[in-house]
Amino acid sequence: VRGNSCLGNNIYCHPNSADPQPQPMPISESNIAEWKAAAEAGGTTNGNQNLSWNCTQVWGQFPARKFVGNVTVTSSCNIEFLSPVYITGTLTVESGGRIRLANSYGEQSGVIVVDGRVIMTGAGSINGSGHADSNMLVLSNYVTSSPGNLPAISSGGGSSSSILYAGNGNIIMSGGAHLHQITAKKVILDGGAVIDYNSGV
Repeated sequence: VRGNSCLGNNIYCHPNSADPQPQPMPISESNIAEWKAAAEAGGTTNGNQNLSWNCTQVWGQFPARKFVGNVTVTSSCNIEFLSPVYITGTLTVESGGRIRLANSYGEQSGVIVVDGRVIMTGAGSINGSGHADSNMLVLSNYVTSSPGNLPAISSGGGSSSSILYAGNGNIIMSGGAHLHQITAKKVILDGGAVIDYNSGV
């Protein structure tokens, strides 16, 4: 309403308008199933994984594969993934932990599919290969069924990522989180969160 009352002749007010119809999510279940199958074809790692080794400037590389369980990238660790990756549990990127797509992907993009929640804290980041046109899509299948439920994806404290997607859940961004694109059932922005939509994403 441009800061004005809806009383009178305010052209920005549309009282009694019908609610717009919900639009279909841009990623289909068949897309997700294909990514899961491609990841599983690369092999399966069973059990919770704490990727705490190689906490240096050297990037430890993981192949495209399925992880049965939770995956945690611990504080200040650098992990490089090939794509796609499928995680059946929760993905946690702790303060200063970094995930990126392998440099060999160049301008191509990658995807991480997570059945559980995605938790990014304290400048944890998930990014593309480093090329300007490369993105990493992080997709959570977690269902946020009521307002009191946990979010599918939480990104806080300066976290950065290429694309976050939660077709069945909520995404909460807080504390200076900075993203290229975000798509969710519901998006909550708090404490200086920023979304910079890049053209063509």
